[in-house]
Amino acid sequence: MKTLGTSWGNTAYERREGDAPTLVFLHGTGCDSTDWHTVLRALPASIDTLTLDFRGHGESTVPDEDFEFSDLAADVNLTLEILHIERPIIVGHSLGGMVGIDLSTKRTLAGLVLLEGWTSLSVVVETYKKGQRGSLSPDKVRSIDQKRETTLARFSGDQWRSFWHTVRAFDGFSTLQSIDVPVFEVYGNDRAHTDALSRLRIPDNPKIQVKWIEGCGHYVPHEVPERVAEICQRAHQSCR
Repeated sequence: MKTLGTSWGNTAYERREGDAPTLVFLHGTGCDSTDWHTVLRALPASIDTLTLDFRGHGESTVPDEDFEFSDLAADVNLTLEILHIERPIIVGHSLGGMVGIDLSTKRTLAGLVLLEGWTSLSVVVETYKKGQRGSLSPDKVRSIDQKRETTLARFSGDQWRSFWHTVRAFDGFSTLQSIDVPVFEVYGNDRAHTDALSRLRIPDNPKIQVKWIEGCGHYVPHEVPERVAEICQRAHQSCR
């Protein structure tokens, strides 16, 4: 991976140049760019892609100072500016999806693919029963959990707790309500309540398409990478 120097440290990223618009992959909490590898292998090599690691994740630097949720979108925005990437399609999983929603208020996007990328964090406990692991094997669950614990342990003192407080405060409802680019919202239905759709707080906007994946849990890129690649390819075609 390559790195970009910033005022707080280095952002690690990987670019595969190809046809625009660029698919920019943003990982979830405790994850990193490697979580997208299976999805990327399933995509046509002709599509332009970018993966990057959030602050303190993967090969990116752990900042010395406290930071907020909005700083993650600012980091992505800076990376896109330096790499001269215009009107990307953001593909965000979980926290990465929320960052994608926030990023849409900072720059023009071609589209959004939200893989359980919540309108707000509060909808998670409202929509799903505990244990949304879907088809993941016990070994894979342990691997994901261990990676998350290792990543969070890199942060000092109350740094992560302070950051997570700002994540809880984020609400992208009004942004999605007025957004004027295609949005693909993808959710697994494992352990979802029968009225899950209303609990997700997805605004009534004709630009938003909602897709449920049968038997899938929260870690969509790991469980159904080929399906994710298909959705990304469809977004790439429709957002050009």
